[in-house]
Amino acid sequence: MNGTRLSPGAIIGIVVSSVLTVATVVAGGVALVLSVPMLTTALAEASGAGGSGGAGGSGPWSADGDEPLPAVERFSAEETAYSFPAALEVYSDGRLDDQCAAEHELGCWQVAVIPEADCALLAISTAFSNDEDDPYGTEHHDLSRTDVHAGDVIEVAYGDDDYAFGWVSDVTCIESSGPGPTATITAFGVGRAASGSVA
Repeated sequence: MNGTRLSPGAIIGIVVSSVLTVATVVAGGVALVLSVPMLTTALAEASGAGGSGGAGGSGPWSADGDEPLPAVERFSAEETAYSFPAALEVYSDGRLDDQCAAEHELGCWQVAVIPEADCALLAISTAFSNDEDDPYGTEHHDLSRTDVHAGDVIEVAYGDDDYAFGWVSDVTCIESSGPGPTATITAFGVGRAASGSVA
């Protein structure tokens, strides 16, 4: 055979490099999987139990009722990690009470989604659960908005009296309105259009 042999040091270097590369990829995947439940729990806690005036008690109080929640809690697009980059503001001061449907006797969760790019058709997915540690939710609803521009403050009041916790689980651009980030279309769960939106 006419070829060059690698020295034992070169072979060891290749093996160590390969092992370190695989370990880095696995560690990154594990960190991503572990961060989803923590982010979901943080968003659910920021939204508060039962929404504004919901099952967790009336008024903008923390889940344990000891201290008041801030009127606005903001999560950057990097923190939300939605499919379509968008920041989230969680309101606990009742500013969207007039948008809460009468069917939600226990109140609504109140947020604003702030996309970082234009989108012709934006889907906002909400999740609900009675377990604050449930990262995925047991009930899902989808809202949509049309002709959305980067930086728009899209106010959303959503509720489900059967659940103590609710959060925005994803934001997806279904139809792009030009160059910019888009995400793959996600399957819609049990859909329910909000007032003035397209389902």
